[in-house]
Amino acid sequence: MKNSMIHRRDFIKSCAAASAVFSAPNILRAATPKEPLIWANLLQLGCNMWNDHEADKFKEFASNGTADYLRFDEGVWRNLTERMHDIGMNMIIIDLAEGLVYPSHPELAVKGSWTPEKLRTELARLRRMGLEPIPKLNFSATHDVWLKDYARMVSTETYHKVIADLVKDVCEIFDRPRFVHIGMDEEGELLQTKFRYALTRREDVWFDDVKRITAAVERCGARAWMWSDPSWNYPDYYANVPKSVMQSNWYYWKDVKEIEAKLDDPKFSTGTKRPDWAGQNHAAELKSFYDLEKAGYDQIPCATTWNSNENMEQVIDFCLRRLDRNLVKGFLLTPWAFTWNKEKTLKKHDNFFAVTEGLPDNWVNILLLGTDVKYTNAYGRSDSMIVLSVNLAERKAKLTSFMRDIWVSMNGRTKTGKLNSACALGGPALTMSTINQYFGLNLQYYALVNLSSMAEVIDILGGLDLNVTEAERDALNKGLFNLSSMSGMEKLEEYGSGVHLNGNQATAYARIRKIDSDYKRTQRQRYVLTEIAKRLQKESAGTIVGVVMKLLENVETNMNMTQLMTIAYAGMQMNMDEIEQFRIPADNTFKSGTFDGVWCIRPDFNANKMLLQQLIYG
Repeated sequence: MKNSMIHRRDFIKSCAAASAVFSAPNILRAATPKEPLIWANLLQLGCNMWNDHEADKFKEFASNGTADYLRFDEGVWRNLTERMHDIGMNMIIIDLAEGLVYPSHPELAVKGSWTPEKLRTELARLRRMGLEPIPKLNFSATHDVWLKDYARMVSTETYHKVIADLVKDVCEIFDRPRFVHIGMDEEGELLQTKFRYALTRREDVWFDDVKRITAAVERCGARAWMWSDPSWNYPDYYANVPKSVMQSNWYYWKDVKEIEAKLDDPKFSTGTKRPDWAGQNHAAELKSFYDLEKAGYDQIPCATTWNSNENMEQVIDFCLRRLDRNLVKGFLLTPWAFTWNKEKTLKKHDNFFAVTEGLPDNWVNILLLGTDVKYTNAYGRSDSMIVLSVNLAERKAKLTSFMRDIWVSMNGRTKTGKLNSACALGGPALTMSTINQYFGLNLQYYALVNLSSMAEVIDILGGLDLNVTEAERDALNKGLFNLSSMSGMEKLEEYGSGVHLNGNQATAYARIRKIDSDYKRTQRQRYVLTEIAKRLQKESAGTIVGVVMKLLENVETNMNMTQLMTIAYAGMQMNMDEIEQFRIPADNTFKSGTFDGVWCIRPDFNANKMLLQQLIYG
């Protein structure tokens, strides 16, 4: 990793520092942001799920056999959860198994199982640390030894009654969790060859159980979450597993780039899949990420340090580059280590946290909307739409302009129109969701700026020195508005390189359109934004605070002050000359003209979606 990279722990500290220095003014109209990207680890409370031989009787099964007492080290647990907090993880998956005295079925408990009261106390501690606790009950026939006699009643009415009871129990104890992880992985004869009692479901029997378990979870107001490895071998998986189920496909190898290249070859075949869990077909495993996306499932991909330190970074990189960011909700990262084997567990997690802390934070995309001056108290058509992509880890940024005249069907509505009308119809929320729908982004944040504030900010900075052609000079003089009282309506006399423009003149320059095209107009807008950022880097802290306060008088955003100042802090350390700039649609990927009586741009959305993913994340 580069020395300049900011780790998650450092990012948290910078947020805290920004929060301590700045307080959000009341004039900031904040909407509720969407959920942040999930960064989860899986820890085991119970572990009777790997083999049905008694661990204390058989040396071969000493580590993965069953026991009639809870094997758990609370000191190890607290150590691991505190370190999860320290590096910025925000979710913990708790594999419950025999670790809990279930109110409806206390017969499943073992000596030392936690009471519901004890678990509730621990859940409160985890939440105070910023870790969202999610219950996991693995109902795979390969991992359900903890169900005791009920594990031999799979698919019966009694079995489903017990499952419904257990799901209800954990949803009450976890206080209506977002998800309930139901496992369902590795079910097949291959992994049960050393079981005394082996059982596996296939085809419609397995699918029916998945559907019934999912329904039990949803009746409790939660969302089912499961492992996706059955998709490697069941061609009917995508037609039978409910689309509401969160998917965690797992890929544990360090050959991601090699397999990715093979899958990009149209002549390559992943081979024949077997009806049993087969494993070791790397191409089929990686391809499932694509297949799940094509089928429309939300995903939380899983990676590990179990057998490779390179795996987690490779999987995260692959998913952020190649998958629809709307459907990737986060990442589940785990070293797969028992919580009771202190020395071995801590050693595995030492390595896991070292690798996890070094992973770069992903790109954050923020939609910048400029409103036309004539709109003051209501949403109007957006005069400019620019996605600011910031990589806080590597101190990099990219600017992508979206053409106003792109013809779209507004997300969630039957009405069609130009993209810039989305803001007038549904505000920034509709604009974000429409861009997400057509271009595969995961826009969660926005800042809507009245153009008058840009003119005032430029005047606070003392103006900008821009390269202006004669035609641009003449056009901006015709488009002058008295947006900033510090500027007045003085016309620009000069043109050429490094011409000094005041706030009103620079804003008029950014809005020029008629002398060439909207394509050039978006380029001018990005140029002005970049030059403002360059000037800010040279200013004192006092001037920067003044600029921010002036912006906030005319800005609507769903980012809080901590987020704003963290991004601003990162911006102060960027090389503005290295900011990459793009325009969507790209050249040779669209048609423009009059369609059905309206002049508009008709892009090849698939081509631009793929290109945009590569431009931002590649």
